[in-house]
Amino acid sequence: MTELAETCHKKLKLPVLFKPIDFGLDPCHPIIEYPLIPKLIAREIHNWLATFDIEIATSRYFHNPPHARYKLHVDSQKAGPNQTFLNFVFGDAGSFMSWYKLLPGKTHFEFTNTKGTQVYGYNENDCEQIFTAPCWSAEEGYANLVNAGIIHTMTNFDSPRTCCYSLKLTKNKIVLDWNDLVDIVDSYIME
Repeated sequence: MTELAETCHKKLKLPVLFKPIDFGLDPCHPIIEYPLIPKLIAREIHNWLATFDIEIATSRYFHNPPHARYKLHVDSQKAGPNQTFLNFVFGDAGSFMSWYKLLPGKTHFEFTNTKGTQVYGYNENDCEQIFTAPCWSAEEGYANLVNAGIIHTMTNFDSPRTCCYSLKLTKNKIVLDWNDLVDIVDSYIME
């Protein structure tokens, strides 16, 4: 595994279960993304994070129908290459994320994502895949630490990847980066 691939994804086994919010969406509803008020996230998750003096700065909810695949993108060109999120996935056990590096001489394009934000997108032919990881199920007590500042996509298979809750975390009001979060949750990392 390359050094860059080491900063893409970690599987965590948590001591608490994440309780999803039922939005009552049809499993085949199109791809959507909602910002969530962090206080809507299960109290057990807040309490576990508080043991590290960590708070939820922002949270998002994604819903993906069968056979969905996102464009290659980075979550925000303004935030830079180190955008770390703690993701809780419910639904399709066959979904996975893949990360890429841009080939020399190639560049990005801009597009508007499902929540109306301008983000950088990339043509797959202009990139080299560097890492792929399954989206581990929160229903089995797992979380996914992901770096969304590296070019990436998510792919879903036959069943709905019903939802993903994505949390950006802070300590002392400072957004935690990949290295900080890996150090803090090290004892929960499975692979």
